[in-house]
Amino acid sequence: MIKSIFFLLFSFIFISLFKNYEIISSNIIKTCTIFLKNIFPSTFPILVISSLFLNLNLYKIIITLFGKINKKIFNITNSQTFILFMSLFSGFPSSSKLSKEMYEKKLISKTEIQKIILYTHFANPIFILSIVSYHKYLVLVSHFISNIIIALLLKNIYKNNNNIILNNSSNKNITKIFFESITNSINTCMFILGTLITFNILSSIINIPIFNVILELSNGINYINTLEQSIKIKTILIGSLISFGGLCIHLQVYGILCDIKIKYYPYLLSRIFHAIITGILIYIFYK
Repeated sequence: MIKSIFFLLFSFIFISLFKNYEIISSNIIKTCTIFLKNIFPSTFPILVISSLFLNLNLYKIIITLFGKINKKIFNITNSQTFILFMSLFSGFPSSSKLSKEMYEKKLISKTEIQKIILYTHFANPIFILSIVSYHKYLVLVSHFISNIIIALLLKNIYKNNNNIILNNSSNKNITKIFFESITNSINTCMFILGTLITFNILSSIINIPIFNVILELSNGINYINTLEQSIKIKTILIGSLISFGGLCIHLQVYGILCDIKIKYYPYLLSRIFHAIITGILIYIFYK
């Protein structure tokens, strides 16, 4: 049954590609432009840096500085502390990529990943400041605070007693590690771009405004900006949408972590609450 549904869906998309080629081609170029302007410059450097931190054992500095206080406040392990710290600057889905890389090196458990991805859904600050038109700093602060609130509310779930100082020994030289970090980061960025293009093609074909809003983040924000609503309502909607992430972001996270078999529904519920809390904070502090 499921295979039949997917067959019909992909057949519909395949036929639509020929029927709406000019529109789809224009949207692909537009998506690539947005990616190169707003996403790649803020995502790629952080991906490389986080990989270098991990493979050169520099993460121990972060653990030494923030491990104990994060254990006390959020009840998280050293592994989770490093992911939380890097996610503050990298933006989604970088925390998932880092989690998977640490899991492959046996530096973090599946249970730890299941917990930490619930509240490391941070949009890159540069992305928010570049794409939000109204009260961008209010949106940025509300987005971050609401994630921290979720972390405090969920501090006692998925308990894990692993709080040792991580040891990631490698015999690779620095040059090899550097180039591998660049290659892996480029692959991740291309994966992000591929999903963005795919979802933009879907939005071009389906063209249902409400569906397209939650389908892909950039298109959703652009559509909200066209609504005949007050700036306050637009700001609340945009802030909530960024905290939810869009189905494209959800697919990126799921695609990266699917081999680890992380449960998706807790992540989905946390994104819904993230969106609600962000909207409430913007409503309260809006001037």
